[in-house]
Amino acid sequence: MCKKVSIIYVNYKTSRLVIDSINSVKKFTKDTDYEIIVVDNNSGDNPREAITEAHPDVIYIQSPENVGFGKANNLGMEYATGDYIWFLNPDTILRNNSVKILAGYLSENPKAGVAGGNLFQENGARNFSYSMQDFSPFLDFLSIFYMRRFPLKSPSSATFNKTGKPMNTVWILGADLMVKKSVLNKTGGFDPRFFLDYEEVDLCRRTRNAGYKIVSVPEAEIIHLEGKAPCISKTRFYYNQQSMYKYYAKVYGVNPVIAYDILRLKSALRILMFSVMLNKRKVKYWKDKRAAQKKAFDELH
Repeated sequence: MCKKVSIIYVNYKTSRLVIDSINSVKKFTKDTDYEIIVVDNNSGDNPREAITEAHPDVIYIQSPENVGFGKANNLGMEYATGDYIWFLNPDTILRNNSVKILAGYLSENPKAGVAGGNLFQENGARNFSYSMQDFSPFLDFLSIFYMRRFPLKSPSSATFNKTGKPMNTVWILGADLMVKKSVLNKTGGFDPRFFLDYEEVDLCRRTRNAGYKIVSVPEAEIIHLEGKAPCISKTRFYYNQQSMYKYYAKVYGVNPVIAYDILRLKSALRILMFSVMLNKRKVKYWKDKRAAQKKAFDELH
């Protein structure tokens, strides 16, 4: 029987988080057929035993190497039988029947191609859920002067849906991204060139270009435990900057040299500003980010 929703997790040293997230899916999901697919990105900590012992009904796929977030999700899609594919982060916990809510919305709205819920922090505070802006070198330049959001009419609602009703966005955070499989068949899955970050931005851009809407559905509520998955900040910075260079080159045809110059100027000014303010934590943050920017740039040349 064709499952209605295929839920795909990419695991990399997050077995406990995956198990807890699946627990929440099973707790809240009612009146909807679904299957759960776990792709292990070569964690090396024998996650199969722990995950399948806790949830023997999952479809477990072992990648021979860490191929990145997007490519691992593509691998999971090869096994998916659902009409809707929900890319769900391991560090998420459902607060309600989000599976039915999101699938129901996509089913009832032919022009909607992607949907995501409102994300919350563990303490219940609002969390980044979507964006009303695409990334661009121009906005990066504006951000040097803290002007990135000036084109938005309502900056306060730019990342969390407080309207109580579905609204169109530019892209949904990849932590909970539900996509119609029919749309994925037309647009393709994630671009494997993005190892980590920007893959959902690119997928949503291609979906918009194909004539579909990217929709925030606030009725669906999910906790996003950001920072709980093990990730060294310098490594994350590196992959983020590497993906940014690739995204700007792919979408805008911008030479990485230009993007790097903008980022280098921004980092230098931030380091200077926070040094004057004696904020050592922020100075370290921007120095680490600057080093990641340079490393990512150097490896592209």
